Amino acid sequence: MSPVAREHQLLLRQILGWRAAASIAWSVLLLPLCTAAFISVSTIDLFHPIQWITSSFNDLYTSYVIFCVLLMSVVILVISIFNVEFHTVVPSIPCSRLALISKVIHPQQVIHSVVHAVMGMLVAWCAAVMTKGKFLFLSVPCPPSESSADDVPYMCLNEYHLFLLLLGAFMGYSYSLRYLVHHMNYLPFPIIQQYKYLRFRRSLPLLAKQSCVESFYMVRNFCAAYYFFGYIPKAWIITTMNLRIDRRVPAKI
Repeated sequence: MSPVAREHQLLLRQILGWRAAASIAWSVLLLPLCTAAFISVSTIDLFHPIQWITSSFNDLYTSYVIFCVLLMSVVILVISIFNVEFHTVVPSIPCSRLALISKVIHPQQVIHSVVHAVMGMLVAWCAAVMTKGKFLFLSVPCPPSESSADDVPYMCLNEYHLFLLLLGAFMGYSYSLRYLVHHMNYLPFPIIQQYKYLRFRRSLPLLAKQSCVESFYMVRNFCAAYYFFGYIPKAWIITTMNLRIDRRVPAKI
């Protein structure tokens, strides 16, 4: 490698490193604000606004919310590290469907997808913990009608919690595939340079709209997949953890 090419590659790595560090820093700094917004929306009570605002502020200082914020900060760091390994300034476009399939099943991409699925499940678990209520635990005490005559306590599967965990894993895996298929790892360097603030302000509404639309389609696809194949993980967890089916929950959520 010539000295000019080596210097150019070093400059690119430095720029990519600064971009990755800035994205991680902004994500971690905005995480408490996003968490507060999520808690406020998940516990909204328009008929009792003062009680709603007070309980939302009280929840922000609880130990489980602080733990979830720290855990999601680690999730952001892990995802960013895996994404940095795929960053490139030269887009790689598969020439055929077979080439795209081979790229998807490449071991490096499989590891990337599995890690994103696990991280998505962790984020979904944090959402379940912060939402509380019926999403809090994977197993709940069975209703009296499910217990035997000798009053032996049994535990039933909380399908609401399972649904949320699988949704997080599905969205993490789907994001990993979209990250590869739609070349989200490509970092362009436009010829006409603009101030970063102007570029950010111009792209923020479009990015927010695109994120909402993609999230909606991911949830729709997961609901369809869970309706037809949700019995597989449910039966495995019931058998592994020796749980029962809660008859109070509909067969298909």
